[in-house]
Parts: sequence; structure tokens; C-alpha cells
Amino acid sequence: MAARSRFAASSNLLLSNISHVDGEGYGFFAFSLKSFYTLEYILTSIILGLGSFGVLPNVANIIVFAKMGFAETINIMFCVLSVADLVYLSVNIISTIAINLNFESVQTVFIDIYDLTLIMNPWTWASFGLGSCATALIAVERSVCIALPLKVKRIFTRKRVSAAIIFFFGLTLANLVQSYATMNLQWVTIPGTNQTGLVMNYSAYFQQMIVIAMFAFSVVPSLTSFIVTSVGTVFLVVKLNQSAQWRKSSTVDVKKIRVSNKEVKVIRSAVLVCIVFIVCFTPNVCLVVASIIQPRLHIADIYFGPFMYILFYIAYIFQSISSSFNIFIYLKTSSRYRETFMLMFCRAQKK
Repeated sequence: MAARSRFAASSNLLLSNISHVDGEGYGFFAFSLKSFYTLEYILTSIILGLGSFGVLPNVANIIVFAKMGFAETINIMFCVLSVADLVYLSVNIISTIAINLNFESVQTVFIDIYDLTLIMNPWTWASFGLGSCATALIAVERSVCIALPLKVKRIFTRKRVSAAIIFFFGLTLANLVQSYATMNLQWVTIPGTNQTGLVMNYSAYFQQMIVIAMFAFSVVPSLTSFIVTSVGTVFLVVKLNQSAQWRKSSTVDVKKIRVSNKEVKVIRSAVLVCIVFIVCFTPNVCLVVASIIQPRLHIADIYFGPFMYILFYIAYIFQSISSSFNIFIYLKTSSRYRETFMLMFCRAQKK
């Protein structure tokens, strides 16, 4: 595999100084390079499958929410979340297809997989950061809906929610511009072969800016959103239980009950979306926190690199699940979404 990932190949060479098992084992956990590629192929195939599955549901979400209109701010936030999920899954599909290509069939030109990952990473960071912020906004809006039901529409107006989304999008755009402005790709020729490679110039400035971009535009927004979403979800669950007990023990106007039930359904939908986000984002949070505590826990480290590489793939699988399955929550908890979806995509069956 002459043109395989320089990252994996160099890791194999460097890790051979650490451990060697039966002439094949390398790395912190002593697995062979062949085992590394096999595991990489399995994990990327799972990501590719989840991504391919999740694209159409997110497209459907965007179409349905647009059809439902954006008079309600929750529809705006759900639609933005679907857009972020769609971009995230699309980038994952492109990356995993490139990683699983048969590079031995490309005899003259190749691009290093680790470099390709760095090229695609800004889109991954940006889309997931945007999705995390949208999820946190959903949790906050629904929490205010329960805490201040008479003021929520005055606090979360369409203009304010749109302004918040534009601000989040601005952070996303800043991430992309900053990341690509500092990248420096160079064509190099491999001595003794006829291959030309497109590789990244890893200057000290570039490495510093990559770290700054990742923390400023991905780690900080995502971790902040994770904390806000977690707190908001706990609050929503507690208030939902209290509200259910109140409705059972109180006698109120029928019209008010209907309005309350409508809000409760929306809140349940938001809670489920937030819970899925929390569960699926937890592995990534653990990896990020671990890398902050111990900087050597990074995919470029000569000792821990391959192990962290695999762990981040597993985290991407969980994130892909979070980005792919929200449509089932909407179909289950929102009668209006379900009716609009059936009207738009199941007309032939109705006829």
C-alpha cells in the first residue's frame, strides 16, 4: 500500500520503537498496521452508511419545516438543526469515501489522508458547532416556555431567534475563512517514483492557527452548548413531570388544556432531540476533555495517535446517529409535522 495514509504509515514506523508483537504488533495497544486498516475500514463504512441514510431524512426535515412555515420560532431552530446535520453528514460521506478509495489504482497523483482530514475538518467543526448551538437554543427556548409561558413569545421573537442564528452562522463562516486562509498545500514529487503528492505544509503558524480555530469555533461553542443543553433538558424533564401532575389534579378550562397539551408535545419533541444530542455527543466531550487534560492524546501524537484516531471515529459514529434520527422524533411527537410529511411525500399512497 505505497500510497496509503502518511499518518498511519508514519505512525507504524514510529510506534515500532515502542512495542512489537510477533513481528506485526505496533502502537500503544500493540495492534498491527493491517488490523488498524481493517478497523478503520469497518468504522468508516459504518459512518458512511449512517451518513447516507441520514441525508434524505434531513432534506425531508428542511422541506417539511419550510412548508410548515416559520411563524413559530421552534420551526426555525429545528430547520437550522437539520441544515447543520445535513452538512455534517455530507462532509462525513465525502471524507469516508476518500479514505476508503483504493489508492493503489492511482499511480501518478495522491493526497495524504491525514491532510485530507485536515482539509475537511473545518466543515465538520463548523456544522457540528452550528448544530450544537441550535440545540442549546431549543433547550433554552423551551425552558423559558415553561418558566415564563406568558412572556416566551415576547422574549423569543422571530427577529431575535433569526439574529441568534445569524450570529451562530457568522461563527461558522469565521471558522471556515480562518481555517482555509491559513492552509498551505504544496505539490511534492516522491524520489524514485513517478508519483506527485499534494501535502500540507505544517508550519508552526499553521499548527497554532488550527488549534486556535478548533477551540474557538468548535470546542468552546460545542462544550458550552452541551452544558446548556444538559441543564435545560434536566429542567424540562422536571417541569414536564410537574406539569403532568398538575393537569391530573387541577380543574381548568378545556381550551387552556388544549393549548397546554400542544406546548407539552413541542416540549417533549425538544426534550427527545436534546437527549439524543447529549447521549451521542458525550463520547466526543470525553475525548475533548481528555485531550485538554493530557495534550498528548491527539491523533498526531506518535504514541497515542492511532488509538485516538479510532476513538474519534467511534465518536463520529455517535454524532452521525444524532444527526440522522431526529426525523423519527418529529414524526412521533408532532402531529402537524406528521400530517405535513404525509401530505408531501405520501400522496400516492393516499390516492
